[in-house]
Amino acid sequence: MFTHLNNMTDTTGVYAQHDGDPANGQAPTTGWLAGEYIEDEHILPIAPSVAPGEYRLAVGMYDPETLERATIHLDGETTDALILTALLIRQQ
Repeated sequence: MFTHLNNMTDTTGVYAQHDGDPANGQAPTTGWLAGEYIEDEHILPIAPSVAPGEYRLAVGMYDPETLERATIHLDGETTDALILTALLIRQQ
């Protein structure tokens, strides 16, 4: 699984990220049941060099052997990452 912080205007740039197995390796996808919820914490350290502005928080899954991302079908759209929210980073 991955969690990325992307700039809203340049979605190819990743400004913070965390990759890891579901539930810190305690809940492999092979054991998931339909409708089950898996709690999965990802901490994203954001470097002081990240410019103030609006960013988006995105999550998704990928095959660790091929790095191929899983496809997500949502509201008639197909993507490889789910946008959770927008975040505003302010100058310190």
